[in-house]
Amino acid sequence: MRAPRGTLAMPVSQKKKKRIEECFGWLKDIALLRKLKHRGPFKVAWIFTFAAAAYNPVQMRKLIPIQAAA
Repeated sequence: MRAPRGTLAMPVSQKKKKRIEECFGWLKDIALLRKLKHRGPFKVAWIFTFAAAAYNPVQMRKLIPIQAAA
């Protein structure tokens, strides 16, 4: 749900929206979910779940700090 304009919750709402949009953008561009080759609710649900699971390591890579080479 969107925060009302002019409230203190608006920046928080915008940050959450950016994270969600980033995920769906990755799914469409990298995981090729923009135009599916499969039809049917079960196949589409399986492909979406598989692609979303593949997105988790991508996010984890961003969270792990990079060790400086000595």
